[in-house]
Amino acid sequence: MESAREFEAGPFRVEVAKSHILKSSCEKGKAEGCEAGIEACPVCRFGRELSLPSLPEMVFPRNCLRVVHASGCALEFCALEALRLVDCHQEPLKVAAAEEWGRSRWVWLYVRLPVQINVFYS
Repeated sequence: MESAREFEAGPFRVEVAKSHILKSSCEKGKAEGCEAGIEACPVCRFGRELSLPSLPEMVFPRNCLRVVHASGCALEFCALEALRLVDCHQEPLKVAAAEEWGRSRWVWLYVRLPVQINVFYS
């Protein structure tokens, strides 16, 4: 089920498209995947076009946000284009609170478990 909505805000038009989550295997039922080209299903297209070791668990391939100014200038945010920017060869990003969160998990594990488990956070 796909849905699309538009909103006007001054000189801007906001377009939103929502759909279902990406399936976990080829939508055409092919074990080796679809052939390259425009007819490839979203699963095969994402897998072929992205240089990721695996696809994220939850991808909404047809969801899109587009902001268009009255002058014609537009910004568009879609899953495939965003995932193309992921560099899986660099060390992953950490949010500012990641280290503190890791320490708090260690304290929680240490206090509540009857046996000691070694947990390491980098």
